[in-house]
Amino acid sequence: MRRSMAQFSLLSLLPFTSAINCPLSGAVFPPPTHLANSSTLASALHNLTSLINDGFSTGNSTHGPVDPSGANAVQTFSLDFDTALFEYYHDGTTLSNVSGVQKVDGDSIFRIGSISKLVSVYMLLIEIGDRYWDTKITNSKCSKVVQDSISTESYSIQMPCCMVMLSDSTRELRGCTIPF
Repeated sequence: MRRSMAQFSLLSLLPFTSAINCPLSGAVFPPPTHLANSSTLASALHNLTSLINDGFSTGNSTHGPVDPSGANAVQTFSLDFDTALFEYYHDGTTLSNVSGVQKVDGDSIFRIGSISKLVSVYMLLIEIGDRYWDTKITNSKCSKVVQDSISTESYSIQMPCCMVMLSDSTRELRGCTIPF
């Protein structure tokens, strides 16, 4: 009895000892650089702004209804650039009925936290479903987009695209290494 209790005690420490050297899930690449100078990114962000504006003005998007009354903010940053690469703010009509913030801007705080990765994954699942979840991005369904993006610009890093799965997009921690 005493021996089994001692073994159980030692086994309970196992998660703590293995977590110290546990690698991050997915591929770890250095952060991209010079994003502010990317014409492809600038074009994509301009298109994104148009799509968001259309969604709020019509109350509809390709992914379903959009509630224009809610307050929304989107910011995208790069480690090598002092200001945001992309900013979008939508005040909505609900702010006129609350005390506190009346206008959404770069200093607004949303208490629910950052959900951009969750929204991105949900949009991917809505668009293609989970049948391609463990598909390599070089698969014929994905490869045209990947090859077009690789051939249009020169990046400071070449990713081994043949090893990247769609599910890897949910665990992207580019530039983050242990210790956090």
